[in-house]
Amino acid sequence: MVRSSKVTSDKEVQLQQKLIHYRSEVIRSKQIIERQENEIKNQKESIQSLMKRLSEIQENAEILPNNQSNAELNLQFHSFFSYSVIIPKRKNEEEHIIIKGLFTIVNTGTQSIHSPVICLEFNQPEYANLSGKIQHSKQSSSSQFLLEEDTLEEIWAFIEGTSQKEAKKTGRYWLKPTNSDILLGNTTLSTFNFEVLLPSHQIEKNLVIQGYVYSEEMPEGKPSNNKIIFNFH
Repeated sequence: MVRSSKVTSDKEVQLQQKLIHYRSEVIRSKQIIERQENEIKNQKESIQSLMKRLSEIQENAEILPNNQSNAELNLQFHSFFSYSVIIPKRKNEEEHIIIKGLFTIVNTGTQSIHSPVICLEFNQPEYANLSGKIQHSKQSSSSQFLLEEDTLEEIWAFIEGTSQKEAKKTGRYWLKPTNSDILLGNTTLSTFNFEVLLPSHQIEKNLVIQGYVYSEEMPEGKPSNNKIIFNFH
């Protein structure tokens, strides 16, 4: 009987030990599951945060081009020449061919144009004999303009670093209006009225005058809609 009781007692101890082991395993498994569930939860929150951030980035990426597109749409202007050519009946040293021209800038957009500058470029610098209401840096009175007129017009001046002498060498006249530093939307800048005197004899090359408009908003420049083209015969 004593031995039988001992055997029974040993089995109970073993069962208790197994129960303790199983319970510890269950507790350990629960802890692992809880830890994994927390990790999954944290990962889901991280994914949601990243998705939200990605959505914001995509929205900003879409808004930026739209803003640029709107700015480009608002910045709409063009320029063009209106001109006529007077040819003398006789070709001699005293007679000249005269090109009477107007260069006009029209702002058809809603955005203002700041600090407009025009460039009139002659393909043949030797023919760059342009005159108009141009004010030199050291001149202030209307009597010192290259072309005298009593009508009220926009007064133009050479931009800093350029001059009439340089223009005749390079074939490029860089001019700015002295009274209109800002061209508002849906307005027309007073035209630049000019003349070009050409010799009526011993001319073999054709003349092309191209216009460009520059501004703070368009530093790369924009060519005029048309050109002055004169073919010598």
